Amino acid sequence: MVIIPGDSLMGKFHTSPAWKRLRILKLARDPLCQLCLMRQVTTPASEVHHTLSVEDYPEEALNMMYLQSLCSECHDQISGREGDRGSNLHR
Repeated sequence: MVIIPGDSLMGKFHTSPAWKRLRILKLARDPLCQLCLMRQVTTPASEVHHTLSVEDYPEEALNMMYLQSLCSECHDQISGREGDRGSNLHR
């Protein structure tokens, strides 16, 4: 379990060895943008997005079930729309 008691630790989380390993695994497992694929567009993924907010669900921060491989464009759109708090697509 990962405990993240506020925004001040988000930088530490994203540089943690556990997150770096999981991010690499997710991109290896799903190397194409999952949102682009839904539109039948093939785009390499470069970002890993938490579908549940890490701030709201720190216990799920390292759960691959709540991660999406995305291209930079899709990630920027989702992050901007959600204010960087996760899409909560799986709620």
